[in-house]
Amino acid sequence: GAQHYVGGIIGYAEYFSEGAAISNCTNTGTVTNTSTSRSQGTGGIAGYFGGSSAVKVEIVGCINYGTIQITEGGKQDYMGGIIGRNSYGHISGCNNTGTISGYQFVGGIVGTNSGTVTNCRNTGTVIATGSAIGGIAGTNSGTVTGCTNSADVQGQWYVGGINGSGIGTGLSDCTNTGDVTSNTYGAGGVIGYVDAAGTVENCHNEGDVKGTYYIGGLVGSHYSGKVNYAECSNKGNVEGSSYDIGGLFGRITGSSVVTRCYNTGNVTCTGTYSTSWDYGVGGLAGATFNAAMFENCYNTGAVNGGSNANIGGLVGFFTYASGSTEHYIKNSHNTGSVTGGKNTGGLFGSYESINVSENCYNTGVVTGGQNIGGLVGYHKSTGSGIGVIKNCYNIGSVSGTSYVGGLFGYSFYNNCLE
Repeated sequence: GAQHYVGGIIGYAEYFSEGAAISNCTNTGTVTNTSTSRSQGTGGIAGYFGGSSAVKVEIVGCINYGTIQITEGGKQDYMGGIIGRNSYGHISGCNNTGTISGYQFVGGIVGTNSGTVTNCRNTGTVIATGSAIGGIAGTNSGTVTGCTNSADVQGQWYVGGINGSGIGTGLSDCTNTGDVTSNTYGAGGVIGYVDAAGTVENCHNEGDVKGTYYIGGLVGSHYSGKVNYAECSNKGNVEGSSYDIGGLFGRITGSSVVTRCYNTGNVTCTGTYSTSWDYGVGGLAGATFNAAMFENCYNTGAVNGGSNANIGGLVGFFTYASGSTEHYIKNSHNTGSVTGGKNTGGLFGSYESINVSENCYNTGVVTGGQNIGGLVGYHKSTGSGIGVIKNCYNIGSVSGTSYVGGLFGYSFYNNCLE
């Protein structure tokens, strides 16, 4: 159709005076939006499905087998295997197997979600030419829980195995096993881009994740908002052709609390980036800023930053923003090999903090050029504070060309080792 809202069963449904449900419906036909303007919703079951906080509306047990698509060269948004746009609706127990394609806000189950998505499964390929592309939701400001994606997901930027953009009011108990690819930046095995506070619990990725920069096994870019991440993991290989590549996070600039999370996938940078910038490659995170707190986390994957700077078994570039009061890693370890150029370490490539990181260790082999350490390659306190590394040890072999140490490669300005 050439309308704003196109669905395999219903185009537009809203303004219910009492509860309503679409149950056990199936679409097997191709749904194509031919509109020449930016559309408002295209889905295998419904283009737009809306409720309110006072009126519960549901889509339950529905299946889409058909292809959801736009015309060649089109730029229609909000494409989903079940619903294009979900506004306060409740989607549960739904499956999509059809291929989903579009421009922006494209998801295997829903294009954009402000309601709830529970126990849904996507096995259809999701591919788009714009941003916010997800195996379950393209963009999410609601709740997603108990969902799985096993299909490949590809887009330009902000691409995720579960959500392309946003954790909404909560993301939990979700697993992605499909490969995730960003043609530019911001790819995550679970979430491509985070920009608001919330929680991410018991979410896992097993698919390979690829892109240019801000590439992570769990989250590509955590830009803003305080987020608690707990019991999450990545087992897929993570590869980027530029900077900020990590086993869990590509780049963190928002406030984060990361507990009992781990990475076992290999982390690789295939290109080069400028050493004059605050970039990095790491087993847990490529680069962290602001208040980033890790506890009881580990990495076992090989970290290979090529000839680039700031390569770490846990974090490549670890620093804090002005005004941050907490920025540390505790009770964590690395056992994977670490390979880089300048500023390469078993735990941190470059460590700039005024807080205490403690009870950590490295057993992986560390190899690099200048400033190479079993714990930290380059250690520097920032401002008037003291950067403390406490009760940490290394038993991995360390080799480099200059400033090489079993614990630190190069350390200066108000630093403390206990």
